[in-house]
Amino acid sequence: MKGLKTGGRQLGTPNKTTLTARQILLEELNLDPLKALARLAMRSEESGELNIAFGCYKELMKYCHQQLKAVEHSGEVLTQHEQQPVIVTFIDRKPE
Repeated sequence: MKGLKTGGRQLGTPNKTTLTARQILLEELNLDPLKALARLAMRSEESGELNIAFGCYKELMKYCHQQLKAVEHSGEVLTQHEQQPVIVTFIDRKPE
């Protein structure tokens, strides 16, 4: 059947290049990029280099919190006298 996957890695399994890079960084060089980025953020903030600290913290946020999706309004805009209550429903989706 067309489109049916029958082989390859399981979803979420890192490829050999990723595993090798991780192994070199963590084991051979004793370097954890996430910890290094956190240290850089804190040191930059302490020394007043707020632009660098902001950039580091912005990158670190990806590992701590889900990124919010943009919301698009597709209805008509009413004047102040025509306003109706708006009901917003949030759907909690699990990451794929």
